Amino acid sequence: REITPYSLSCFFEELDEEDLEIFSLFVKEAGKEKLSYLFSYYIKELRPLHVELKGDDLKALGVPSGPLYKILLEELKKEKLNGNIKTKEEEVEFVKTRMKDR
Repeated sequence: REITPYSLSCFFEELDEEDLEIFSLFVKEAGKEKLSYLFSYYIKELRPLHVELKGDDLKALGVPSGPLYKILLEELKKEKLNGNIKTKEEEVEFVKTRMKDR
């Protein structure tokens, strides 16, 4: 598959300023080998990870519907990707703890 100007443009248009900065740092600080490793790591390890809890689960845990769902799901995603949460049970505990903090 060829990288066309259109596909390149589509790719970068999806990135916000912080994403562009991170990408720029990768390019500046990493050689071709490191970039290849990071891409492979993303494809094999990070991309398959997903939050197991869904909106119905949050509702069952007493989370009021609304913008809080998106916030909690994004926080869960961050914790999961960073390796701090591994199981659905840990996701549930995370939500319960966050709800106590609110």
